[in-house]
Amino acid sequence: MSSKFYLLFLFVFLGSQSFAQFKLYEKGHSSYTSGNYADAIQNFSEYLTKPTRDKALDVEVFYLRALSYYKTNDFKNAINDFQETILLDHKNVGNIYWFLAKSYDKTGSLPDALGAYTSALRELDSNADSKVKLFYERSQIHTRMGNLTLAYADLKAAATLQPGNADVKRELAKLEKQNVGSPITTATGTQVAKNNQPTTQSTQQTKKEDKPPAKSEEKVVSTPTPAQQTVLPVVIAEPTLADLYKDEKRYALIIGNSAYPKAIGLLKNPVNDATDFAKELENSNFEVQLLTNATYGQMRAAML
Repeated sequence: MSSKFYLLFLFVFLGSQSFAQFKLYEKGHSSYTSGNYADAIQNFSEYLTKPTRDKALDVEVFYLRALSYYKTNDFKNAINDFQETILLDHKNVGNIYWFLAKSYDKTGSLPDALGAYTSALRELDSNADSKVKLFYERSQIHTRMGNLTLAYADLKAAATLQPGNADVKRELAKLEKQNVGSPITTATGTQVAKNNQPTTQSTQQTKKEDKPPAKSEEKVVSTPTPAQQTVLPVVIAEPTLADLYKDEKRYALIIGNSAYPKAIGLLKNPVNDATDFAKELENSNFEVQLLTNATYGQMRAAML
């Protein structure tokens, strides 16, 4: 009888705990929807400390707390929570990458912002309006990094999807004034391509004019007028991959586990291989975190 009473008491106790923790989630959600983001952060943070909480709600709690951090300009904490929602497979992953890109931009991590914009474009590929905005915003990051050719390519992609977009047209015009992405015409009307080579027609004309005169003809030398003189085009060099990513931060998490249960046994190579690999990446300017024989908790914490 006493054991039945104990089990009933334990069930009621745990049930009341779960209900109280769910109330924290509800309070956090209510605070978020009413625009009280500081209270939302406090309630969601307290909820996540509860070991017996309903962890199925974690993905939504991290998402709403990330948005609360974002709306209060705490972009560093927003980045951490947005990353957690991606790890937990939130269904709104396209927009999460978008917010992540904006957060990286706000913290000055431009290479990371580019990567997040690229992921957002991949996830939101079927939404034309979103793609136009993403191409436009990514072009601004390219411009600030000095990658004008890539900025131009993004703007052209946006213009293809939405030709009447005023912002896109304005930025394209700015770049074209700098001779980015468009052919350049000389004073004689000869069109010159990006690689500084004349078009086929002008090439053929040049070849024809370069032929030596026949012996019976008199060679007439004339000085071209200023209007006839060819103006050399300004050629903007295409950035190399090394140029684009010279300032990027490089991180590596390497895990080598050799110690397994008896059913598998002790493996010889994983720890040695992981250690060697870590040294190679450190030599390539990676910031390396090496874990050996780590538990699940240690590996997950390192990933976060």
